[in-house]
Amino acid sequence: MLNRTVGLAFGIILISSIAFGFQVEAENISSSKYFETPLNEINSAKTSITMAMYLISVLPEQPDAQPSQLVNALIKAKERGVDVKVILDQNIDFESETNDDALYSNKNQQAYEYLRKNNIPVFFDTADVYTHSKTIIIDNETVILGSANWSKAALT
Repeated sequence: MLNRTVGLAFGIILISSIAFGFQVEAENISSSKYFETPLNEINSAKTSITMAMYLISVLPEQPDAQPSQLVNALIKAKERGVDVKVILDQNIDFESETNDDALYSNKNQQAYEYLRKNNIPVFFDTADVYTHSKTIIIDNETVILGSANWSKAALT
């Protein structure tokens, strides 16, 4: 009886792993390849891009900078029908004297405004949450995780 129970349990585990298991392809993206990988994946996106980013630093006077290229790729993806959503960390100094000072100190404010202006749904996390992740999910298949912010300093 014990052998049959063990055999049955092993069979259930084996069938479950086959039925619910899946292979994952993982790639280590070095710092020098980080920019090109998300850019290529965003440009290849077919249905969706969802991302949470601690810092996106886009500067109007640097339209060819790598962070601007990545943000513009998101905008082009949206324009070709890809569902794009972005969550940013607030990075606001709530100790500032005025709301204007708080907005000025928000490192993501320019990116937030630029994305919204280009019809990208973009959200700030809540004040009590510190979103330090750098995560991009493309077509519910590709996940890019890392430590690189979308800033000129991080990407160069």
